[in-house]
Amino acid sequence: MKKENSPVASQQEEYFLNTFPLINQIILSKSGVVPSRFINDLIQQVRYKLWRWKQNQTENQDLLFEEWQKLANVAAHHEITDYTRRRENQAVLFSELAEMEADFENQPFQPPSLEGDSRYESISLLLSLWQICQQLSIRQKYAFLLFHKNRFLELLLEFGCCSPPEIAQSLALSEAEFLLLLEQIPLKDDDIQRLLTNKTGEQVTVEQIWGARSKAKTRLLKSVKG
Repeated sequence: MKKENSPVASQQEEYFLNTFPLINQIILSKSGVVPSRFINDLIQQVRYKLWRWKQNQTENQDLLFEEWQKLANVAAHHEITDYTRRRENQAVLFSELAEMEADFENQPFQPPSLEGDSRYESISLLLSLWQICQQLSIRQKYAFLLFHKNRFLELLLEFGCCSPPEIAQSLALSEAEFLLLLEQIPLKDDDIQRLLTNKTGEQVTVEQIWGARSKAKTRLLKSVKG
């Protein structure tokens, strides 16, 4: 795990790799809670966080294998808890939306209350915009979602309108790649240009990034205005 190629570093990397069966066992044991389509994502996420934790250790601790196992155990259970919390929050939000939609259908129209309906309106609008974002080109998604003055991603996650894996999929990234990118956001157009070129192999200019963002905004604004 250390940058230098030493016997101790090689041993630490071996210990890290040997935690994989334990991580798999813990995540798979929760198959009754976690849908099968998310199992592999959670396993990869635990491995990634464990590896990143070791990389960020300033003192380059040399751990025993038993200590690696304890870390892997804690990381795996924490990821399951975090996943469950995210899904519960999302379920509550969608349940609230469904109940409010039913109430609106059965009641005469009234002007919206800033106190009572602002949360519903925010979530409803964000969900609508997120669905439209799925129809944008890959260039427009990068240009709009990662823009340095844009809080759209932050709001989507804050209100539980979508999950990191869903955003990662929209950007043709792995969840690990997206989580690493999320720590770097907001990005400037030069950064977005490099990311997009690396992802698609297409030579994109900063001007084209700006144009793609303008088109994305126009489409989203049209949907808001109806």
